[in-house]
Amino acid sequence: MKRILFLFAFLLIGLSIQSCREMGSDPWDKDGNPKDTTNLSVAKLVGTKWRLVSIERNKGLDRITIPSSESYTLQFNSTANASGEINCNSFGADIKTGANGYINFSNIISTLAACFIDTYANDYYYGLTNANLFSATANELRISYIPTLPSINMSSGTLVFAPYKDQNGDGDSEKVEDLRLKPMQGKTYTLYSFVNAGIEEVLTNAMNYKIEFFPNGAGKGVANIQADCNKGNADLMFSKNFDEMHLSNIVLTEIDCQTKPAVYQFVDFLRNTAYFEYSDNGNTLTIWSSLTTFAESKMVLKVAQ
Repeated sequence: MKRILFLFAFLLIGLSIQSCREMGSDPWDKDGNPKDTTNLSVAKLVGTKWRLVSIERNKGLDRITIPSSESYTLQFNSTANASGEINCNSFGADIKTGANGYINFSNIISTLAACFIDTYANDYYYGLTNANLFSATANELRISYIPTLPSINMSSGTLVFAPYKDQNGDGDSEKVEDLRLKPMQGKTYTLYSFVNAGIEEVLTNAMNYKIEFFPNGAGKGVANIQADCNKGNADLMFSKNFDEMHLSNIVLTEIDCQTKPAVYQFVDFLRNTAYFEYSDNGNTLTIWSSLTTFAESKMVLKVAQ
């Protein structure tokens, strides 16, 4: 009887192992812990940040390991927008996704600072601009790319990412923690008015003047900007108490819009932002100018409806 029970138990174990093999995945890693092999959608990636760790070419036979001294990151701000760093530069991009893991990055706009080390900047930018497929788990993000135009120097490959960790090894350090930043996270604000010396000028044709904030919780972030027919982005930095904001490295396209004076006024104000506060349950954002004038100057933004 014992021998029969032993054989029955052994048969069950064998069937379980065979079942896992037929599913095409090994549920255990080297440490004996279950792996997370769930394929994540872009919606599940919103709010996550990743660091490029390698680039695979020639169907995975050639692998370039990214040194820790260089930083190439990707953060999913929404299902339609991403941002990241290419060493000392930051960038923003639009995302489009489709069936069977299709992904496309477009309208990639980056700051143009000269970084001390930039070994794989062109490779990273090339991979994103030619991306066509992605797959992601909690432990790894893979973005494959195929060149849209034949190139002698560049070929198809895969960008391989790992979850971003800061210098202390904390993976959650980039989440927005401060209550001052949460109301603006991922919202699109439209220019409503300028206030000078207590006199408010409500703008009736300002729907094409927008700014979208993506703070990262560490006192920094990025912002996407639309100034009439021009688009771009900027680096975002907050004061220690998170009561002031400053935009730097503002990069915009240079199209000659019909409302050129309004474009200049909007962008000039963004270059000199200071104290900010919310009202109307976070749907109104008022930003004061840092310029010293004879009277108070501020800009009022409202969430786009």
